[in-house]
Amino acid sequence: MIRSFIETKVKNFIEFCSAPFLIKSYLKNTSLRRRKLIVGGHWSNHPGWLILNEGHQDITKKFKLPSGSFEVIFLEHVFEHIGFVEAIFFLKEAKRILRKNGTIRVVAPFLEKIISINFKDSNKKNKIYIKNTLINLTYPEIDKHLKSIGLKGIEEDPKTFLFNGLFRENGHQFIWSVKLLKSVMKALGFKEVIIFQPGLGHNKEYSIERRQRGIYTGTDWQKDIKVKQVFDPESLVVEGIK
Repeated sequence: MIRSFIETKVKNFIEFCSAPFLIKSYLKNTSLRRRKLIVGGHWSNHPGWLILNEGHQDITKKFKLPSGSFEVIFLEHVFEHIGFVEAIFFLKEAKRILRKNGTIRVVAPFLEKIISINFKDSNKKNKIYIKNTLINLTYPEIDKHLKSIGLKGIEEDPKTFLFNGLFRENGHQFIWSVKLLKSVMKALGFKEVIIFQPGLGHNKEYSIERRQRGIYTGTDWQKDIKVKQVFDPESLVVEGIK
């Protein structure tokens, strides 16, 4: 535990020190209309994007980027990790660094999607998601305990554990509704705010989120993107146009 903590701190310090050089090089070598920013890190490396991890940039603080300098900002399962007030500050900063007509794409677990999930359909992907995400990743000990008293483990009521996992685990601070986020973004001056399902958007180039959440757990985006039908029981997409 202590070793892991120290390693994380060292990694973040190295990233913090390297951030100015990384940013300067990207801005110098990428034209304005091609500048694409991922904040909070990402599960896979996508060519052409500037990827700033937590160590490079604390998204609750002012960005180390000039105003009007990016075409698109993307974040996937990052927004729920910051508090409500900090999230509004981040949206203001995102609007500042976007060029006119630029896009912010927020992929996150949203209340409307979580409420609508139906695990009663015992299809193969539901079962894999429950095993990978709810049992192995989030609640392995509870699953064992429930089975020890003769129940089906997490599968006894997976939706309840999905709710608890998203609201209580993994450092989540605030789970938004798309309705509330849309209202906030409009109030902050985004001229248009559109809601999409994962994998869809006004520009296919910006849709780089997972297509098989909880199903494909690797880090090769080319493998993940080949899937014909998107599976994501948690997420919706909110796009704001400056």
